Amino acid sequence: MSINATSPESNLAAQATANIDRLVRWADDFPVEGVRFADLTPVFADADGLSTVIGALAEVGAGADLVAGIDARGFLLGAGVALALGSSAP
Repeated sequence: MSINATSPESNLAAQATANIDRLVRWADDFPVEGVRFADLTPVFADADGLSTVIGALAEVGAGADLVAGIDARGFLLGAGVALALGSSAP
């Protein structure tokens, strides 16, 4: 699947949600009791999963001139979204 924010096949949000549900690993009581940690590493390692997440985010941010990715996951996703939108990443 190519990343294209203007694609008419716009059910990317549903596809991204399905891929996230399928791929995310959950760790209960990590790093401390009462916290449920979501490990997104498998999403980044899956071409279709990563592509649909970036595509869905780009679709929501269509028209943005600048994309800022905050923190570790944001750096990874922000660059992909900026690339999909043809905009800048700081």
